[in-house]
Amino acid sequence: MGGCVLTYGSEPDAVFFNEPHLATDREELYLTDEANPIDEEAITGPLLGIIRSIQELERLAEMLEDAPTDLPTLALLDGALTLWGLAGRVYPRFVRNTLLHQRFLPALEKLRRLAEQRPIVLAAYVSLPRTTEVSNATRCCLCPYDAGRCNQLCNNRRSTLPPCDFANDFLDREIFQRTLGPGCRSPLYRTNPEANREYPEGQHIFYYYLNTGQEIARVEVPQWAAQDPELLALGHGMMVQQCHNGQGYPVVISEAHEQAVINGLDRRLFQQMVIETLERRGMATYTSEKERSKSRPWL
Repeated sequence: MGGCVLTYGSEPDAVFFNEPHLATDREELYLTDEANPIDEEAITGPLLGIIRSIQELERLAEMLEDAPTDLPTLALLDGALTLWGLAGRVYPRFVRNTLLHQRFLPALEKLRRLAEQRPIVLAAYVSLPRTTEVSNATRCCLCPYDAGRCNQLCNNRRSTLPPCDFANDFLDREIFQRTLGPGCRSPLYRTNPEANREYPEGQHIFYYYLNTGQEIARVEVPQWAAQDPELLALGHGMMVQQCHNGQGYPVVISEAHEQAVINGLDRRLFQQMVIETLERRGMATYTSEKERSKSRPWL
């Protein structure tokens, strides 16, 4: 995990950090149902990405506890604030309960309490978004059918018949590319209710689109920041300044990325350390012939 703290003003400062962590214990590799310990879910694939996002939010909340109380602060995450991967029925109930109710929502609540004591805005920045929530809503102006007939012909993402299928052909960012000037933002929108259905009132996720001067980005904010005009304006202004400093992309996220990079040499050194550790314990190490062939050029 990589991050940084950039301080502006009369006493500018920059603090950079990275925190490597190797998960080896079973408790870190699987999520287990407390009510039925034989039910477990391996932390891999998309689930690993969800947990990484939650860890970043928790780390951000810890950092803000030590932040100066007299400085306006933009707490910025890379990517969506909404946990889309937990919105459906992909994972068992105990997985959603552990990650959403025991970790993610408490971290959001911690940030909300901190924001009551000092000017803090939490936001998540999505570069080059592919979302279509706003463009899908334009079908309300196009559809000639009543609600019952519409539900038979369309879903909430695409339509198969004209004239509603016209909205299938463009993304939200393409709408706002035409309507937003540099530094301007769209109105606020509430994220798809399906993704927010287990969030308590005050913690629903809202979003707006921002013209950074180089791209149309999606900025997600919690409800308590979206519905406070002063916090919303503060976050908008600071986000525009960050994108200006970063030539179209928030400089603080760019610097955090630099801290989190694992290059090829790092990977090879880590792999060698694992192999040597296993060999000292008398455990065999091996890989597939396919993987071995990738490391030996033939031509």
